[in-house]
Amino acid sequence: MDLPSDSSETTETTADGSFDGPQDPPPGPGECIGPYRLVRYLGAGGMGLVYEAIDDELGDRVAIKTLSRLDPWRLFRLKQEFRTLAGIRHDNLVRHEALVVADGTWFLAMEYVAGVRLTDAVEAEPSRLRPVLAQLAAGVRALHAAGVVHRDLKPANVLVEPGGRVVILDFGLAQSAAAGATPARRGLAGTPGYIAPELAEGAAPSPASDWFAVGVILFRLLTGELPGARRRPSACVPAVPPDLDALCAALLAPDPKDRPDGAAIVARLGVAAPVDDALAPVPLFGRDDERRALFAAIATTVAGVPGFVRVSGASGVGKTRLVREVLESLERAGAAWVLAGRCYECESVPYGGFDAAIDALMRRLKAAGRWREDDVVAAATAFPVLSALLRDPQPGDDGGDRSAAFAAVRALLAAAAEGRPVVLFVDDLHHAGADTAGLMLDLLLPRADGLVLTIVATCRSDREADSACLRELHARAGARGQAIAERPVAVAALAPAACEALLRHHLGGRAEGRIADLVRESGGNPFLIEALARDAHAGPAPAIAEWVRRRTQGLPEEAARLLAAVALSGQPLPQGVLLQAARVKSPGAALGALRALSLIRMQGTRRWDIVEPTHDRIGEGVVGGLAPALRVQLHGAIADALERERCGTPELRARHWYGAGELGLACGAAEEAAAEAEQALAFERAGALLGDAAGWIAALDRSRAADLRRRQGQVLVRAGRCAAGAEAFLASAEHVPEDSRPEVLRQAADAWMAAGYIDRGLDLLRPMLRAEGVWWPRSPLLAVLALLWAYVRLRLRGIEVRGEAAPTAAQLRRVDLCWSVGMGLTNTMPADGMLFAVRAVLAALQAGEPRRVGRGLAVLGAFHRLIGRAEVGARFVQRAREIAEARDDPQLLGLTYVCSAADAMITGDWRECVARTAEGLDALSAPRAGMTWERVLGACFELTALDQLGRFVDVERRAGEHLRDAEARGDLYGLVVFSQFFAQARVAAGDLAAARHYARDSVRRWTRRNYTLQHFYALRVEVCCDLYDGEVHRAEARLRERWSSIVGAGLLRNPISRIDALLLRARCALARGDRAGALRTARRLGCESRPDAALHARWIRARAAPSREGADAELAAAAAGFRAAGMTLAAWSIEHRRAGADETRRAPAERALRELGVSDPDRWQRVFLP
Repeated sequence: MDLPSDSSETTETTADGSFDGPQDPPPGPGECIGPYRLVRYLGAGGMGLVYEAIDDELGDRVAIKTLSRLDPWRLFRLKQEFRTLAGIRHDNLVRHEALVVADGTWFLAMEYVAGVRLTDAVEAEPSRLRPVLAQLAAGVRALHAAGVVHRDLKPANVLVEPGGRVVILDFGLAQSAAAGATPARRGLAGTPGYIAPELAEGAAPSPASDWFAVGVILFRLLTGELPGARRRPSACVPAVPPDLDALCAALLAPDPKDRPDGAAIVARLGVAAPVDDALAPVPLFGRDDERRALFAAIATTVAGVPGFVRVSGASGVGKTRLVREVLESLERAGAAWVLAGRCYECESVPYGGFDAAIDALMRRLKAAGRWREDDVVAAATAFPVLSALLRDPQPGDDGGDRSAAFAAVRALLAAAAEGRPVVLFVDDLHHAGADTAGLMLDLLLPRADGLVLTIVATCRSDREADSACLRELHARAGARGQAIAERPVAVAALAPAACEALLRHHLGGRAEGRIADLVRESGGNPFLIEALARDAHAGPAPAIAEWVRRRTQGLPEEAARLLAAVALSGQPLPQGVLLQAARVKSPGAALGALRALSLIRMQGTRRWDIVEPTHDRIGEGVVGGLAPALRVQLHGAIADALERERCGTPELRARHWYGAGELGLACGAAEEAAAEAEQALAFERAGALLGDAAGWIAALDRSRAADLRRRQGQVLVRAGRCAAGAEAFLASAEHVPEDSRPEVLRQAADAWMAAGYIDRGLDLLRPMLRAEGVWWPRSPLLAVLALLWAYVRLRLRGIEVRGEAAPTAAQLRRVDLCWSVGMGLTNTMPADGMLFAVRAVLAALQAGEPRRVGRGLAVLGAFHRLIGRAEVGARFVQRAREIAEARDDPQLLGLTYVCSAADAMITGDWRECVARTAEGLDALSAPRAGMTWERVLGACFELTALDQLGRFVDVERRAGEHLRDAEARGDLYGLVVFSQFFAQARVAAGDLAAARHYARDSVRRWTRRNYTLQHFYALRVEVCCDLYDGEVHRAEARLRERWSSIVGAGLLRNPISRIDALLLRARCALARGDRAGALRTARRLGCESRPDAALHARWIRARAAPSREGADAELAAAAAGFRAAGMTLAAWSIEHRRAGADETRRAPAERALRELGVSDPDRWQRVFLP
């Protein structure tokens, strides 16, 4: 790339010729400028010095251009040269790699061209003239197609490589063709002798003025002289070929309109020039409706209502292009601040899609210097990159609270936004995991922090249905009772007319006869239309796979290997990693070849700047064509490069090691990835990674695989996926050491019980209990007697933890074994459950393990309160709370809040019960210890209270949310109990088919070995449906048939279920006219300690009274009592019954009942107040 001086140097006349003095003395060989080490001085360009250099990061040879002296205009030209060419790629234009300022020195890094000046190449080999001229014309055409004029074309700025490639250099004067004369520097610019005559007369530079310079170059090549006033070379050299003589004369025409353009020049030369397929950017075709819809959707949110805009469509349909155009216009108008991220299919980082946006947030905060350190510390538990803002960065706390982390992220966004609306753009959200939904939901919650936030996401329409993120987003929104303000924008295939317009825009009249075929092949996909348009000249309309094959045919070996590595990587990777993996020795040439063909896109030129295919379909096409052996080799090379460069996520390395067949290395990387996911609280992701690792290593090391399965079970339980955790524990138990097997099986049983698979859990637990010498009563009566004896022992022992010795493994095993049984049976077989819960507490006290003592005392406290021993229950819960506070254990503390709600339940203070369970559920939501069963217990208490209050709208909403969550987690217990609450709400709504379905389906899935509380509540739904339908005898028969089972299961010992059962019996008696039976039941209800039971007894006596005398007063008193207790449904039901046919009194009652979720008040009275 030696730069011999031209006979005429570039000049520029301006109104301001001032300049600063020279920079420091020019650097010499061996010195470094930024990352570049200078090798030799090549010469002087129009505005600077040019050196050959080595990129010490990439090992590539480059050319460096630096300023010969620092004045404002030369600096402007240096930057202009880079910025003008940065987005233009063509084989006949020199590649510009970087614009850098290092230690005060400005310079350009560009492709090193090992060639000679154009005139020297043609003089040495005259036969080159026509192909060289054709390439020169192709390069100039590509420049013009991008809207740029060169303004300084001359032989010194055109080099020819030994292989014949022509390269145009020196774009210091280049500018947009639409810009006219540069306002900052008006005057004549260029090299004398090559400047078009119209420029000397003040006309703006144009493509025609560049073609004039090409004419001068041709004249000089043919004659060795500048044309001056001459136009025909034959006037100097008669032997000039006539066609070239005529072409030269046309190019030198005084009138710009008479000069031929590039296409005409190539046609006149009659040579096969490289096809120019560098398509200039085009406007969106056929997207006016989608653009308006997207503007409207975003405008609603930036106006102050937070929301989620989901832009969906097929891959390549133009979703990203549409969103970016709209968001860029919003940013230009100052209407919003945009942060962008993207999800990748082969990447499973926690909170995928938002990770890049958080990185950008960190950089903005770093620049602004405004943030609260507490927010950064909290947010860094989920996004460790934010710890870079701290003076003393610390890794995230694996016990961090996701809710606190998300709230802190929101606070940081508010700080960075400075009052502007924020738009978070997530491309390809369908690749994101379920954990991303939690962050999205927290960000979308309206808060009083001044932040106005919109999330805009693109999703492939064929992936929405199975998107874990979208499913989880709606499930969590339902669980919180939050309706997401989701605004869908569909981007469909382009209409045929728009496809044809886009193709014609690209083809410019070529292949007109194949337009219909190309439209059909593209399927209305804009990306594919553009790809096919580029290849339409090559033969029949190609399929996409064939397009990729044709496009990559003839690539240099290094470029082909690099493209294969880029495609196989599955996500953007730093070019240093990919170059190493593909063993590329000439990075600039390989990357340039791929960029010139629009096969890859880059975000920069340094080692850590990423490279990716220009579209997923290109990557898929390349990977589909790789030989299996090459795939394996490249997977290994990518994984090895990632290891060497300490780059990429551990999961990414795991996938590539697996693809390379290196299962041991894949397993290790997957373990590391799982640890990171667990630290970021993404437990489901951690479980999946540990499962992969176990599967990969199983054939090599069964013991290690078993350990991985056990760890998988633990994190899945923490994620609330207890059934899946149980399966993992069972898989582990097959190959763990014999002395560890009982504990692994106990963990499996514990997980089965927590998930509601009682029979499976008990099948595992019974043999272990026998082995430990723990007796299991054979009947409910024996269970009650054993429970009484256990309480005697507990009272004699006391509940204080004594002793300092650490508990033994055998002691803890006995504690946990009893607890697994107690936890699983407390809400199904209460006597058996409480017996084993007391045994667990006794064993924990003996072992001296306080957390297990506190856990058991909290649950026993709730049970004591429910059976009327409030003082003992309060003492147990208080002791549990003291243990939780002493240990700073928020989960145990949350359990005590839930269990304290039992006190409100037994006193009938249902509003207080709702408040306490809400407080407990908030604490239990932190996932450090799983607490799945405890959360379900709290949810059941909450729904019981809402049911008693008669708030059926809330019951249906909350039960539905919990139901979806339980189904997603495979939690059978939650699914059964929440189905029954949901079904009861559907009875009130008059949807008896749904109510029966949910009740029967819950029983069908539930244990059949024993009659449990869940069977009773399914029965209650069926009886209520019968009463609602007027099928009184069927309702009474159902209840009579199952009454012995209810008694035998001990359900009448629990005041909650006892009162519900008695109310059901009284209603059946009233419905069939059995006043005596109803009064007997009323007397039993009147003996209950719960205040609202006495209120129920009053209305039952009133309804069973032989005459209305005094009955109305009883009903009024009951209604007043219910109203005071907050049980408004009962109060309004009574008022509706009292109103009779009086429409004035009925109307407010009916309105109130409908607001509570009762669709038909008259038919509802058959159920509630027969």
